[in-house]
Amino acid sequence: GVVLVFRDITEKYHTEEQLRQAQKMDVIGQLAGGIAHDFNNMLVGIIGAVELINMSIEENSPLKEYTEIIFNSAKKSADLTGKLLAFSRKGKTVSYKSDIHPIIIESISILKRSINKKIQIVTDFKASNSSIKGDPILLQNSFLNLSINSRDAMPNGGTLKFSTRNRILDENLCKKEPAPITPGEYVEITVSDTGSGISKETLPRIFEPFFTTKPVGQGTGLGLSAVYGTVKEHRGIIKVDSEAEKGTVISILFPVDCSKESNAPVQTEKVIVKGSGYILLVDDEPYVLSTICKSLEKIGYNVITAENGLQAIDTYHKNQDIISAVIMDMVMPELSGREAFEELKKINPGVKLIFSSGFNREGNTDELIKSGASGFIQKPYMISELSSKLALIINAPKE
Repeated sequence: GVVLVFRDITEKYHTEEQLRQAQKMDVIGQLAGGIAHDFNNMLVGIIGAVELINMSIEENSPLKEYTEIIFNSAKKSADLTGKLLAFSRKGKTVSYKSDIHPIIIESISILKRSINKKIQIVTDFKASNSSIKGDPILLQNSFLNLSINSRDAMPNGGTLKFSTRNRILDENLCKKEPAPITPGEYVEITVSDTGSGISKETLPRIFEPFFTTKPVGQGTGLGLSAVYGTVKEHRGIIKVDSEAEKGTVISILFPVDCSKESNAPVQTEKVIVKGSGYILLVDDEPYVLSTICKSLEKIGYNVITAENGLQAIDTYHKNQDIISAVIMDMVMPELSGREAFEELKKINPGVKLIFSSGFNREGNTDELIKSGASGFIQKPYMISELSSKLALIINAPKE
């Protein structure tokens, strides 16, 4: 009886500790997502302004060198916010049926360019059903982040091993997980190393953004947090087993995709497409309105601006006959972009509209398209990307 009571108390403590950890990660995720969203709005202004300068100066101008520095810095900043958004699960994701094995093999191929020759990379692929629904780029980045951490933990060499197997999770196993997961068949990917390991004190914090044990200048502390976000975004779970000086084993489980579909990403060339007609641009950030308005005017459009959803409805009502398309921010005070769009559809069921947001979690792209939207563009974006989307929807007949 005493043993059973002790076991019950231990399990209760473990469950409560898991719940506290999950709640803490949710709070950190909300903070990280909010920071990234606001920063992405600022990056729209920075990238837009640089593009405007580039449009205004000669190709051989000495100023090109400086605009290139600003643009590359903004892109690196966008990469950082992308990692924060991945952690908070508010990033831009795409879903394709993807075989996990080629993604791991490609990650290893990239890693071999920068890994110590003393580190041996081993694979043990036993999963017969290895297809999942997900974003191949995010998945590859996750495996690379895990590999780089393992590499850094083995400065004197060792073994890095990638293993896969299939597992069936029944309702009892799913109930034991702190995060809600669905029973069914999963593919388990294990990344293990023989490195320095992780101390018990450090282990609970490894997925927190900006937490790092690496020296200053050798890491942002966003690698594992991005992995955590990617796993959650793909309806998976991640577990870490490690002790100091005994190596690390990281296990990730993703639900198997048994569908017959097979999609490949479509690459679009980054070319500015000129156009004509009136565009209604709706955003509550003045610098976004200013830079995107000027950029669109530079490539041939006339632009009418609105600072919020209510103003957008009123402006569209008065000018619907001449407006070719609407670009609508999703996160605005008083009336959200989604709510404003519903009102615009009442005025004109055939309104052509592109949603824009610093993050993409108010609804994924598929849901937005089903609601009647013509597209979605993730901030920060380049005018080439926006111009291509505009040309596509303006010239396409509305069904």
